[in-house]
Amino acid sequence: MSCTLSLIPNLCILQSDTIHTTTVSAWKHRFSSQCLSIVQDQAFGARMPNYKTIQELDKQVRTYYVPPSLQVPGFGGVKISVEPEQPTTELTMQRYIAFAIKEMSTCLSK
Repeated sequence: MSCTLSLIPNLCILQSDTIHTTTVSAWKHRFSSQCLSIVQDQAFGARMPNYKTIQELDKQVRTYYVPPSLQVPGFGGVKISVEPEQPTTELTMQRYIAFAIKEMSTCLSK
């Protein structure tokens, strides 16, 4: 919600002690705490960042690691490979959700 309204979140995500049971849940938490919270703090802080800082934040979001199990074949430079079996609907949705979260986050630094 805070991202949508361009407001700084009032709780620090680093104070969370949530246990993650799925790969996508763990990745979302790491991405939010290690990357997105930093981007929000610097991009929407009290002082306006210079253009070089914005470019560095954008690069940080774009190059953030996504595990191979959550990469969407054919998107984001991932090669289309023949999978041994059709991925489940749940895995396909998780891949696209991770992809969408990362893509939406690049809009924050523009």
